[in-house]
Amino acid sequence: RTTAISMDIDLERFLGYDIRDYGRKMDNVADLTDWLTGVAVQIMEYHKAESTDEDPSTALERQILAYIEQNIYNEISLSSLSEGIHMNPSYVSRIYKSVMGSNFSEHLAGIKMKHAESLLRETDLSIKEIAAKLGYTSPRYFANVFKENFGCTPKSYRDNLES
Repeated sequence: RTTAISMDIDLERFLGYDIRDYGRKMDNVADLTDWLTGVAVQIMEYHKAESTDEDPSTALERQILAYIEQNIYNEISLSSLSEGIHMNPSYVSRIYKSVMGSNFSEHLAGIKMKHAESLLRETDLSIKEIAAKLGYTSPRYFANVFKENFGCTPKSYRDNLES
């Protein structure tokens, strides 16, 4: 907190919560260490962005994209994203669209579809396995979302690659 103040960063505005209150909720030292490390990384990214005249929202966008890419094969929610980038969920929810250009679920679905396309092209995984890998519990729903994005089913997409 003292470091942030010395760098002219209003942590409550920056994080969307008071770190003293958040820190008191930690159950163990490992959680506290992880959280403090994440906050320190955010402050350094913010400071780096300011010193290079980079828009702070660009630094946040990088953090969001990095978290999603690192966890694309895990269940990702707005809550887990917020926790992963050590920011308040309501703050992330409020600014997500302005920073990323679409709402969280639309953006995540788009990234998952890009991964689905790559998996169809580069692996022999079945469509059911790809759907499960990307967190879709229903292969049919996965196929419908894929068709909305690419204009064809995953099967026909793969078949067209082979011909």
